[in-house]
Amino acid sequence: MTRLIRLTMTNVRNVNHGRINFHTLPAGGCVTGIYGQNGSGKTTVIDAIGILQTLMSGQPVDYETQEAINPNRQPMIIDALFLVEGEYLSYQVSIGLVDGEAGILEEKIKTGVRKDRLGRPIISWRPSEDGELDVKPGYLWNDLASNARLHQHILFANRDGRLHRQSFVFSDDMTEDFAHDLEKTRRRLSAQANDALESHPKLFDMLSALRRYAERDIAILTTGRGGQVALRRLPIAVDDVEGGGYDDRLYGVMKETVTLPCENARRLHAQIDTFNIILPALIPGLTLELADRGEDDLEDGTVGVRVSLRVRRGDASIPFRKESEGVQRIVSMLTFLIHSYNDPNALIAIDELDTGIYEHLLGVLIREFALNARGQLVFTAHNLRIMETVPQPSRIVVLTTVDPGKRFVSFHHVATTGNGRNKYLTNIDRNLGPVILYEKPSEEHIGSALRIAGNPCMRRHVAAMEGESDGIGDERMPALREALL
Repeated sequence: MTRLIRLTMTNVRNVNHGRINFHTLPAGGCVTGIYGQNGSGKTTVIDAIGILQTLMSGQPVDYETQEAINPNRQPMIIDALFLVEGEYLSYQVSIGLVDGEAGILEEKIKTGVRKDRLGRPIISWRPSEDGELDVKPGYLWNDLASNARLHQHILFANRDGRLHRQSFVFSDDMTEDFAHDLEKTRRRLSAQANDALESHPKLFDMLSALRRYAERDIAILTTGRGGQVALRRLPIAVDDVEGGGYDDRLYGVMKETVTLPCENARRLHAQIDTFNIILPALIPGLTLELADRGEDDLEDGTVGVRVSLRVRRGDASIPFRKESEGVQRIVSMLTFLIHSYNDPNALIAIDELDTGIYEHLLGVLIREFALNARGQLVFTAHNLRIMETVPQPSRIVVLTTVDPGKRFVSFHHVATTGNGRNKYLTNIDRNLGPVILYEKPSEEHIGSALRIAGNPCMRRHVAAMEGESDGIGDERMPALREALL
């Protein structure tokens, strides 16, 4: 089994520093819900997991990664601790802007049988010119690079990392043939290098396992991706049975009909049949049907199948595009929820899980995951129903704070007994030692601001005042209210 068990973020968006521990529950799964006020770093957690997936899949640093960098606080550092087949591996990556583009500045790998005693990095890489490889510890990697075949792997991994802004440690060269070629050269290594490798016997197997994990078992669902519904394309994922992972195409099933290649239509039919096992349990009486509308030509000249996705309740059938946003949202997440419930290796991260979902259903669903799921589910939400339904909330709920330097705290700092929702709401604006969970807005300020915004004369007055200062603070609001009245 592979699992993310700790995530530490430094200078990621508005998180100057924050750490989240992901707890394994009695059934073997892991459920983590992140709660807090708007703009307090919840989505940043989902983004950080997405960045890890990108780099660990061997893909280049993308635009979303660059967007997560705070230009005034560099570099961005993500440190993830994984459990991989009974041993621990820490992956730390530093990313910064170089000539206006995001690139990896450093990667570090540590391994060990105890998560609190991993020791020094066994791989510490910085991008460099080919003739000046910067991989430490030097006694090990200089020795490895002295072998022609291994040197070629290291050279290509370094070159791809430098030129294509992708990971060195999760590159093709380090995760595919390196371990095999290393075994053939072990006798020619120094005693010190061999001792180091003996101390980390599963190193390259673990890197390969994490590469497969990122490619096949991690899925990220963001609000931007869910927004594809508005563009008439629904992110329905189907099982990629042959290669593992997900066929993560966007199917145009929000249209009246869509023409698909025959194989895609077959696979989508099979996935709809799977959905119909669970949908009636979530929404009684509701099923999906993928109606065939005959053959049609595809843009490449081949013949495809024209299909229409519909929703059925009893004898009534309507186009899927006419269904509620909540039903569409649930359908778009089903493949991933099924995997995280059943597969111990699955890591599904969902931003704003509660969007469009009835709160009672949300509470029942997350309680079931907390009690019986085998995989890992990480989500953000605003609906507090979960705090009333889940067992052991201190192992499931993470709260954001108003302090960018300590963005996350466990739920047990707020409540350990009684109704979780009530405890959270009554403590939301209290000072819990050094921790403040919520910066409470001024209701009077909100009302005044809304009235001023609707008054052209007062808007001009506000603009003049802002021209004389940095803005309108609380101390000026009474004068503005009096002037408005």
